[in-house]
Amino acid sequence: MRNLKIFFFISLAILFLLPTKTALAESEYDYLIKIKFSEFKLFLFDASGKEIINFSVAIPKRTLKLPIVGWTRKIEKNPWWYPTPATRIAYLKQKKMELPKAIPPNDHRNAMGKIKFIIIWETPGVNPAIRLHGTNDPNSIGKKITRDCIRMKNEDALLLKETVESKKVKIILVF
Repeated sequence: MRNLKIFFFISLAILFLLPTKTALAESEYDYLIKIKFSEFKLFLFDASGKEIINFSVAIPKRTLKLPIVGWTRKIEKNPWWYPTPATRIAYLKQKKMELPKAIPPNDHRNAMGKIKFIIIWETPGVNPAIRLHGTNDPNSIGKKITRDCIRMKNEDALLLKETVESKKVKIILVF
């Protein structure tokens, strides 16, 4: 019995001496982008959980199964847009506009705006083409209007890019 007590106290001491993850420990990300569909808002948090800034966004018109989690892989300034075949058909039907397979930066038809965040989605079954990007249609912000992407005003997207570029950024889409 005495040996069992000694073992217990030694084990307890070891547990207290082992390093533990605390609020001061390194986070898995430098920034967290949380997009709340119910508020049409993007919130940017630092690694400690402090809100830095928020922006209004446009969200998908179809209902996505939330939450969705991902990581930024790359941020492109003045991106090309490669509309999917379904998007090209939708533009032709809705706007009577025939889109090419590739649209260069600064073209009025380029829906990516000035910035495009390329995201690697962790959540299974998520469309890999979903992006966070600027827009050539600032009047769409605050509406449920996109074909799965999240749009921001170009000036907001530029500010977000400048803040998080070259950092590890986690993205969560929630209702």
